[in-house]
Amino acid sequence: MASLLPNLSSPADYRRVHTDSSTWLPTVTAICARHDLDANNLERQPAGTHVVFRTGSHIIKLYAPFWLEDFAAERAALQPLRGLPTPELVAQGEIEGWPYLVMTVVPGTPAEEIWPDLTGRERIDIAQQLGELMRRLHRQRPVAELALDWDVFLGERISGAEEFHAAIEPWHGWIRERLTDFHEPPFSPVLLHADITADHVLLSRTAQEWRITGLIDFGDAMMGHPFYEFIAPLAFYCFGDPPVSRALLEGYGLDLTPEVTDRLTTYCLLHKFGRIGVFLARHAVEDGAAFHRALWG
Repeated sequence: MASLLPNLSSPADYRRVHTDSSTWLPTVTAICARHDLDANNLERQPAGTHVVFRTGSHIIKLYAPFWLEDFAAERAALQPLRGLPTPELVAQGEIEGWPYLVMTVVPGTPAEEIWPDLTGRERIDIAQQLGELMRRLHRQRPVAELALDWDVFLGERISGAEEFHAAIEPWHGWIRERLTDFHEPPFSPVLLHADITADHVLLSRTAQEWRITGLIDFGDAMMGHPFYEFIAPLAFYCFGDPPVSRALLEGYGLDLTPEVTDRLTTYCLLHKFGRIGVFLARHAVEDGAAFHRALWG
């Protein structure tokens, strides 16, 4: 029997065919047959690393063997979630060594498509909603499968920060100064989405306002310190717009104290994917002090 999936030896091979829907249709059609889903109305969802199709009220997400950790994280994170605007896990399986999830559709349009046209007041409102949503997420029960040694994780992020950011002066020295002797006192780990960027938050328009109606893509989920969750929102929604940063904290329930804002500024240097250049591409500033002001005013 012929294989449904292509024979790919590397992530580079995968990327060459990732956007070609015809490559994946036989596999997704077979998944539909397994789970009594309508294969006649399959719609390719173009964004993201993984292969995603929609059929009616369901999403099929297929994970290449190169990123099995994304599958494991998303499955573990979605299973226990309750009372949040997140997908519901319906089914899971494997086909020719490629795992997949079937989940419900959540409504809305990615924030990245809407954000540029929003007023300042609308951005503040959404940031406050986002802070509230983050707080609700962090109050979900712990997920043992996503636990990690935070001290080890933080130590690795700190030790590799200068090379990771590849920053010239004055940023190189500022990063070193920020991270020297930085540590985290004992805390209770929370469930982190860990990648709340503008393509993972979905917005819907009501008669009065924009509302957050979806939070998707838990492939980077883990247990950890709640401040780590703020990095992506600060980079993609808030940097250069301090009132939005303050609304995010207010929605979460954090006081805007110098201690809190200082630690959050430092955490902005510790995300495993987020280089300082992401911030500066959004809003160019000249040095570390200006970076802090661009966040908090």
